[in-house]
Amino acid sequence: MLAAFKGHQEQRMEAPKRIVLVQNDRYLIDTRKALLEQQGYTVVAVHTVESARLACQNMHCDLVVVDSEEDYDAALELCEELKAEQPDNIVAVITWTESDLNSECPDEVIPRVKGPQVFLNKIRHALA
Repeated sequence: MLAAFKGHQEQRMEAPKRIVLVQNDRYLIDTRKALLEQQGYTVVAVHTVESARLACQNMHCDLVVVDSEEDYDAALELCEELKAEQPDNIVAVITWTESDLNSECPDEVIPRVKGPQVFLNKIRHALA
């Protein structure tokens, strides 16, 4: 009986959500990747928008998180491309403040200065 329950429980378990994280700062990418992996997410970390495009073309991802610090326009362009290819793609952009974004493209805006708990809450909200 216990084996049947255990087998049923395993069937209900979802695969971890896959996140593509775009961040060119090596310290931040390692920190954010570790934080997300501790929460059970599978994270593909890349340093450039072009690498993110390739990652999204080569595999399914549940969320793309782009830090706009280095190239705000490239972050928005990636967001718009992903949405044009598949409107249900979920994209979050990390920026200094939510008012920095003049675009309606990202599904979630993550303020850079709010800390790790707000970062995780925004990720959870985007994936809900």
